[in-house]
Amino acid sequence: MLSHHGWHTKLKLLKIQTLNPTEILKTAEVVQYTTPFGYNISHLEVDGQIVGVLWGDVNLDKITVGDPFNTPFGEKYPLYYNGELV
Repeated sequence: MLSHHGWHTKLKLLKIQTLNPTEILKTAEVVQYTTPFGYNISHLEVDGQIVGVLWGDVNLDKITVGDPFNTPFGEKYPLYYNGELV
Protein backbone atom coordinates (compact mmCIF):
# COMPACT_ATOMS: atom_id res chain seq x y z
CA MET A 1 0.00 0.00 0.00
CA LEU A 2 1.38 3.40 -0.93
CA SER A 3 0.82 6.45 1.22
CA HIS A 4 1.42 10.19 0.96
CA HIS A 5 1.78 10.32 4.76
CA GLY A 6 5.06 10.21 6.65
CA TRP A 7 7.50 12.58 4.94
CA HIS A 8 9.35 14.89 7.30
CA THR A 9 10.32 17.82 5.12
CA LYS A 10 8.18 19.95 2.84
CA LEU A 11 10.67 19.53 0.02
CA LYS A 12 10.45 15.76 0.08
CA LEU A 13 6.66 15.93 0.42
CA LEU A 14 6.37 18.21 -2.61
CA LYS A 15 8.72 15.97 -4.58
CA ILE A 16 6.69 12.83 -3.84
CA GLN A 17 3.27 14.46 -4.29
CA THR A 18 4.17 15.49 -7.84
CA LEU A 19 4.76 11.84 -8.75
CA ASN A 20 1.97 9.44 -9.43
CA PRO A 21 1.93 6.07 -7.62
CA THR A 22 3.25 4.22 -10.66
CA GLU A 23 6.25 6.56 -10.77
CA ILE A 24 6.82 6.10 -7.03
CA LEU A 25 7.00 2.33 -7.59
CA LYS A 26 9.67 2.88 -10.26
CA THR A 27 11.88 4.79 -7.81
CA ALA A 28 11.07 2.88 -4.61
CA GLU A 29 13.47 0.49 -2.95
CA VAL A 30 12.23 -2.60 -1.10
CA VAL A 31 13.73 -2.78 2.41
CA GLN A 32 12.95 -5.88 4.44
CA TYR A 33 12.55 -5.85 8.21
CA THR A 34 11.84 -8.47 10.83
CA THR A 35 9.59 -7.25 13.61
CA PRO A 36 10.33 -8.03 17.27
CA PHE A 37 7.59 -10.68 16.95
CA GLY A 38 9.37 -12.42 14.07
CA TYR A 39 7.21 -11.20 11.18
CA ASN A 40 8.91 -10.25 7.93
CA ILE A 41 7.69 -6.95 6.45
CA SER A 42 8.86 -5.20 3.30
CA HIS A 43 8.77 -1.40 3.26
CA LEU A 44 8.82 0.62 0.08
CA GLU A 45 11.24 3.50 0.59
CA VAL A 46 12.10 6.59 -1.45
CA ASP A 47 15.08 8.63 -0.28
CA GLY A 48 15.11 6.69 3.01
CA GLN A 49 11.45 7.51 3.78
CA ILE A 50 8.82 4.78 4.03
CA VAL A 51 6.17 5.33 1.37
CA GLY A 52 4.43 1.97 1.52
CA VAL A 53 4.30 -1.58 2.77
CA LEU A 54 4.26 -4.91 0.94
CA TRP A 55 2.76 -7.91 2.72
CA GLY A 56 4.32 -10.41 0.34
CA ASP A 57 7.56 -11.09 -1.52
CA VAL A 58 6.71 -9.81 -5.00
CA ASN A 59 8.43 -8.31 -8.01
CA LEU A 60 7.80 -4.54 -8.14
CA ASP A 61 7.70 -4.66 -11.94
CA LYS A 62 4.56 -6.83 -11.77
CA ILE A 63 2.61 -4.71 -9.28
CA THR A 64 -0.44 -2.74 -10.38
CA VAL A 65 -1.85 0.25 -8.52
CA GLY A 66 -5.51 0.29 -7.48
CA ASP A 67 -7.87 3.22 -7.06
CA PRO A 68 -6.98 5.65 -4.26
CA PHE A 69 -9.02 5.87 -1.08
CA ASN A 70 -8.95 8.33 1.82
CA THR A 71 -8.15 7.44 5.42
CA PRO A 72 -7.62 9.56 8.55
CA PHE A 73 -3.90 9.25 7.72
CA GLY A 74 -4.12 10.52 4.14
CA GLU A 75 -4.68 9.10 0.70
CA LYS A 76 -3.72 5.43 0.17
CA TYR A 77 -3.24 3.34 -2.95
CA PRO A 78 -3.74 -0.43 -2.82
CA LEU A 79 -1.12 -2.51 -4.62
CA TYR A 80 -1.96 -5.73 -6.44
CA TYR A 81 0.16 -8.62 -7.67
CA ASN A 82 -1.58 -11.12 -9.96
CA GLY A 83 -4.91 -9.69 -8.81
CA GLU A 84 -4.14 -10.16 -5.09
CA LEU A 85 -3.75 -7.31 -2.61
CA VAL A 86 -0.17 -7.17 -1.41
